Amino acid sequence: MLVGSRRTEPDERHLGEYRVDFSFSPPEGHTAVAAQTDLSYRLAPEIAAMQKRLDSLHQALSRSVVTTPRWLAPTTALADVLAALIEADLDGQLAQDIVDRVHSSLPSGHSGPVSVMEIARREIQGRVSTDSGVGKAGSSQKIAAFVGPPGAGKTTTIVKLAVRSGIAARRSVHLISTDAIRVGGADQLRSFAAILGVTFQLADTPAALSQAIDEHRAKDLILIDTPGLTAQDSEHAALLATVLARRSDIDTHLVLQCTTRTADLSRVAQTFSCFAPSKVAFTRLDETEAYGGILTTAHRLQLPLSFLCAGQRIPEHLEAATPERIANLILNPDSCAARAAA
Repeated sequence: MLVGSRRTEPDERHLGEYRVDFSFSPPEGHTAVAAQTDLSYRLAPEIAAMQKRLDSLHQALSRSVVTTPRWLAPTTALADVLAALIEADLDGQLAQDIVDRVHSSLPSGHSGPVSVMEIARREIQGRVSTDSGVGKAGSSQKIAAFVGPPGAGKTTTIVKLAVRSGIAARRSVHLISTDAIRVGGADQLRSFAAILGVTFQLADTPAALSQAIDEHRAKDLILIDTPGLTAQDSEHAALLATVLARRSDIDTHLVLQCTTRTADLSRVAQTFSCFAPSKVAFTRLDETEAYGGILTTAHRLQLPLSFLCAGQRIPEHLEAATPERIANLILNPDSCAARAAA
């Protein structure tokens, strides 16, 4: 018998929009009651697991900017793809677009989660542009500058590249630091230069930076480190950006952390738009399991990905970004398999 219904309170909203209460009278005799009780006990674990999965998906959707889906996933496999993308912290609209494309690519009467995941993987790969070159293409001398927020890993990335693209390739290397904002800000790069046996120079003004580059025209590879800048450092950023933008021979990489929320990466990238970066590098892959921000940021900025860093070891923890690698990070095979088995 229907007793009543009402709209759920805010703290109950994750259970549904409405609460409906029923009352029933057990049938005569204890056999039916015992059978019903036994069935409830046997179904309890399955119901609890289903509720846990729904709660997990609800929390993931709440963290994203996705609105009500334009369609309900017609198959469990497509639902798993959407859940994987949202859990990876991919932008909600981009996740929906990818699943829509996967859905439209499925042949009629298709079934099977493995092939759906493969289609999704290829769709992600098709949306990734990469360029792991250092310096402007076609130039004999390679000059690259690295900009980004504090703690993004610019200095460590530069040292890894100095070893891999410079010393290991038998190229002469010159390191330049423009970090005159922090006390001792250039000391780390200076120490690494001494260890590697390469030349180092501190350019404490934008004018000194241009002069330092011109003085080392004979060097094969020049890597420029910049201070970690925030929105409050707009004046200094504008001066430095003017010098970098004025020189057509400098290849500027924006260095970002994977540990930054996707929603915040756009704001951080906007701070460095004055530098007109040509590529994006991501660091700290080893400190998170949500890699959706990589694809989302590259998609929003319409820039290729250059390098991925997953640790402090030099130069081992540096790799060139590839579409296959990005797709594997976002659609983690282990987590997808666990989700399909759930």
